[in-house]
This record gives sequence, structure tokens and C-alpha cells, in this order.
Amino acid sequence: MSQASGQEIKKVGIYFLPEISQTLADRTKWNNQTGLGLGIQTVWHASSRFSPFLHVSDDFIFYDDKVGRTNADGSDQTSIENALKAVVGTNINIVGGLHLSLGSGVSFINGQSLFIVRPGLGVFFGKSQRATLKIDYTEIFNRYSGARQNYSSLVFALGVRLF
Repeated sequence: MSQASGQEIKKVGIYFLPEISQTLADRTKWNNQTGLGLGIQTVWHASSRFSPFLHVSDDFIFYDDKVGRTNADGSDQTSIENALKAVVGTNINIVGGLHLSLGSGVSFINGQSLFIVRPGLGVFFGKSQRATLKIDYTEIFNRYSGARQNYSSLVFALGVRLF
């Protein structure tokens, strides 16, 4: 009877998340400042404060200043064209739909498989959690562009629940 009289949060939610990323730190930051991407996130809504998730996204990074940069040995510094990311983690429900997310996984950049951590803050809207807004900090470790350096960015996403 409760299912007939009101909406209930489904146990598994699949969200479509268009993303905008802003590079915070990278050896070739001026050649890859901003990106647009698409993501899919599956969240298992648990009855506890912790909800596991799987997030897969691909960000296409746009070159901004078109300046060729070289390493000390004369080779070109490798800019980022796209960053495919697969992250698993948990959402820690704070109050209402507000949650803190902690995740880690792998990122694929220019043929490299790199370790990634992705903490963030998000909110689910409505009792049935039909939409979400997220801000994530992304740290990709040891990216090689002629020298090893971490790549970090802020990712803003506004998503809608598909299922």
C-alpha cells in the first residue's frame, strides 16, 4: 500500500552527468585549462549513511592558448586531449540529500593508466532523488608529460536520474 500512495527511493539509481572541468594544476595547464565531459554514475541507495557508487566519465580537454611548450631535452610537453575515468567509492549522507563522496580508481590519459582520487560534495534533489548536483576535486597521480607531475581539477556536474 505504501508504494501505491507515495514515491519511494529506488535502491539503485543510474544518473547521466554532463560535466565541466577546470584544471587547477598540471605541467601543461595553459594548454588544457577547461574540459567538457559526459559521465554515468550508479548509486546503490542504502538505508545506512553510506551509499556505494560507481562513476565512469570521459572529459574532453580543450586547448586554450595554442602555445607549443618543450621539455629541457627539446621534446614536446604532452598536453591532455581527454581523460577517461573510472571511480568507485561511497557517498556519506550528511543530511537530507546532501552528501560527501570519497572515491578512487583509474584514469586513462594519453595511453597511461593512472591512479586517481576523487572526493566531492553533492546533493540529490527531491524525495525520489531525480536530479543531482556535484562538485568534485580530482587528483590524478604521476601523469607523464616529459616529467612526472600530478594533474588536479575541479569538476562540476548536474545530472538527471535515468533509472
